[in-house]
Amino acid sequence: MAKSSRVKRRAMARSRSVRRGGFSGFYVACGAIVVVGLLLVIVSRKSNSAGAVGPYLNTDSTPHSQADEHWHSAVGVNICGTWEPGPIWTTTTSGGQLARKGTNIYAGLHTHQLSSGQSDGLIHMEPSTVDEAGKNATFGKWLEYGGWQLSGSSMNLWPGADGKTIKWSNGDTCPSGPYKGQKGVVRWALGTHKSGTTTKLVEQTRSLPKYKLYDQDVIAVYFLPKSVKLTGDLLNVPSETNLATPSAGEGPGHTNLTTTTTPGSTSSTPTTKATGTTATTVAGSPTTVSGGGSTTTAPASTSSSSPPTT
Repeated sequence: MAKSSRVKRRAMARSRSVRRGGFSGFYVACGAIVVVGLLLVIVSRKSNSAGAVGPYLNTDSTPHSQADEHWHSAVGVNICGTWEPGPIWTTTTSGGQLARKGTNIYAGLHTHQLSSGQSDGLIHMEPSTVDEAGKNATFGKWLEYGGWQLSGSSMNLWPGADGKTIKWSNGDTCPSGPYKGQKGVVRWALGTHKSGTTTKLVEQTRSLPKYKLYDQDVIAVYFLPKSVKLTGDLLNVPSETNLATPSAGEGPGHTNLTTTTTPGSTSSTPTTKATGTTATTVAGSPTTVSGGGSTTTAPASTSSSSPPTT
């Protein structure tokens, strides 16, 4: 009799264990379904977004204005006290669009030429793929597309006023100008352009190639002695005035490009949508630029976003 009772108790214990195991399996299955669902949602959002920040793709589901699909930053390079001309973009796609260096793929971060033939000195941000939109729109990405290199210790950029590549490394000696005979280092400063105000440039210690670009940024790259304070003309980035009419170098009308090109492909076929261009009268005092060119200081358009400068 005692043995029969023990057998019954063991059978009941096994039954309860099976039931508990069944419930556990049910909960695990439900949890797995929820996790997979969340992952699918995240992947679907990321496929059409780059961090919910501009510049946006025009297909991005994040609420934004059309103006936030086309941003502009001004950039200038000062070598030993002299501002060098901006870059001339030399690579185009088979369809005539500005291309990433060494490819037939449209470059959503690029620089245009003015009617004078000079560079406008602006970084135009018109992304067509996720890898160049939002948080991926970095100064380093623009450098990569142009075929240039810059780090905290050296620069290898576009041709300067003398026609030679702007190429300097920390410890090189300034051959002429106010700092002749002094050794220089790579430095950079950042500010935000606002109409009617003087831009305040603040020197930075973080990585410039990793810096995420914003609309109306003003970026100055220097090769100067470390002891030189950034004052006077060193704070006047010549191309900043072109932020007043950033589409001046784009020909008639303003064009936003959209493509379905993915990184790694060999070609792209962009389609365009045009909007009007508004002319702006610019007034101000001249600023001397290396190579004999000149610009004028003037207020420019307002910005929709601004970066930290610390």
